[in-house]
Amino acid sequence: MPSVSEHLEQAERNESLYSDLCRLYTSVPEYTEWEVVAFFYAALHYVDSWLAISEDIHPRNHAQRIGLVRNNNALRPISDEYRRLYRMSVLARYEMKHPSLQETRRIEINEYASIRQHVRSLLGL
Repeated sequence: MPSVSEHLEQAERNESLYSDLCRLYTSVPEYTEWEVVAFFYAALHYVDSWLAISEDIHPRNHAQRIGLVRNNNALRPISDEYRRLYRMSVLARYEMKHPSLQETRRIEINEYASIRQHVRSLLGL
């Protein structure tokens, strides 16, 4: 199972992917669906880092992780944001939904940043 530091490193790699995608744009954003996916997987690794350190739990699938986020007292405050971000990533990955640049920035601010800040605070980062 990945360690807390490995989860945090992967979250940061996903954040870097998002930044790299943004730098590719000249005038029209082309990969907004992958921005959402990068946000989701960064959030997933932040959540997994907390579950690993607080309960020594390593979720095997998304459904299990969503339930753990909902039922973990420390993660419950970000449960709605996590579920929304998960759903948006599913739409991007499997239903080819390409959010607008404005939608992507809203997702970054409303869902992703909330999750990131909350878990990093729990971890003392």
